[in-house]
Amino acid sequence: MAAAPPLWAVWTDVLWCLGLGLLLAGIRSLAGLLLGESRLICAALDLLAFVAAAVAVCGFAAGLSASGVVRWYMPAAMALGAFGWQQTVFPVLRHLCTNCVHIAVLPLCWMENTVLLPIICRIRTAAVSLLQRKFAGKRQKKQKKEQIKLAKTAEGII
Repeated sequence: MAAAPPLWAVWTDVLWCLGLGLLLAGIRSLAGLLLGESRLICAALDLLAFVAAAVAVCGFAAGLSASGVVRWYMPAAMALGAFGWQQTVFPVLRHLCTNCVHIAVLPLCWMENTVLLPIICRIRTAAVSLLQRKFAGKRQKKQKKEQIKLAKTAEGII
């Protein structure tokens, strides 16, 4: 059994692992924002984050840890860091991204309402009036033909 490292070394390892957990969760959240949040993408990103966490904790333990081995508190600290990111930073980040998109789209909405909508309305009214004129002319011709037929049949009867 390995000797227990001193308390200051344990706290140093915990803080490092908390930072690694925050970093991994931040990268995963950013990738989720960029790639989308579909089930398949989320599953792939979660799997990649899990593998990256395992590699990071083993690499940290081998390189920077005071004990040189993975101890129980290292993955727990990484999980706590990732959980902290998901519960505190990510909702704020998502809200900021949503607001930035709304601010970026706002001029386009204004342009649609002030420029495009009147043009579209004018085009629609012109198309409707053109169709009405076209069908009105056909209707008048049809009515004249029917009147001529009625007149001929009336002459034939009389």
